[in-house]
Parts: sequence; structure tokens; C-alpha cells
Amino acid sequence: AFASMTSIKQEDLIQSIASRMQLFHIEKTTPELVQLASILVDASDNVRKAVAELSEPEKTRRVLDYCIEINRLENAGDRALEGAIGKLFQGKPDPLEVIKWKEIYEGIEIAIDKCEDVANTIESILVKQA
Repeated sequence: AFASMTSIKQEDLIQSIASRMQLFHIEKTTPELVQLASILVDASDNVRKAVAELSEPEKTRRVLDYCIEINRLENAGDRALEGAIGKLFQGKPDPLEVIKWKEIYEGIEIAIDKCEDVANTIESILVKQA
């Protein structure tokens, strides 16, 4: 369901994830959810820093470093998602739990991807300014 939401703004996507968690009656976290959420927070923080310093030419190197970190975090998000989904299918899982958690995990990873999209746009702007 979230795959069709790739054109939605990140804050709307995050709100949608939170709403799904309520609709699905998710009452506990998982280590995988905490890991993915932490990656999203770190990526979002790096986006904030990069955007804040984008208009300062003397900070171009630092802005590029933020973009590199966002790309690293997106790769970490991909790996975390793979691990989370793999764990969902261990043993004899409850199919409804698999569906619920898979959708939540994938939604968070799409939000992380959006941070990478912003980083790529910032890098393009810096190249054009150079």
C-alpha cells in the first residue's frame, strides 16, 4: 500500500504510518521498528542541517558531507528493512502480523528514501552552483 505513496510528502507518509499503527492496534514496538525509526530520525536530521546550510557557499563541503551521510543511512535503512522482513517470516508467523508489520516497516523505509531524494536534489543544486 505504501509503494503507491512514493509521491506523497514525507510528513504525510509519517502521519500515515502512525495512523496505520493505530488502525492495526499495534501496542508494542519491535527492535526492528526502533532501528528503522532511528535511521529515519538521523536521516531527517541530516536533511534539516543540509538545508539550513545550503545558502552558505563556505559550507558546501559540510552540506555534501550531510548528503553522504543521508545516502549511507538510506543504505542502512535498506539493510534494516531486509532484516526486519526476513525476521517476520521466521518460523510459522501469524499471516496478519506479517502483513501489518511489513506495511509499517516498508512505510518507514519509503520515508527514509525520501530523505535520500532530498539529498540528491541538494547535490544537484551544489553542482549547478559550482
